[in-house]
Amino acid sequence: MPIPAMRNRPRTKHKRTKQYAGAANSMFKVCFITASFFIVMTIIFEYSVMALN
Repeated sequence: MPIPAMRNRPRTKHKRTKQYAGAANSMFKVCFITASFFIVMTIIFEYSVMALN
């Protein structure tokens, strides 16, 4: 149901909102990947320190 309602809106407004949504989604993905990478690295570092000690 939401797709036809969005299709009835003006083209420029729809394109602009879609562009902003895509940019926000990509930024969120990059932030999430970076955060998960740092968390994994921290866990590996902690385990290596525990193993050495």
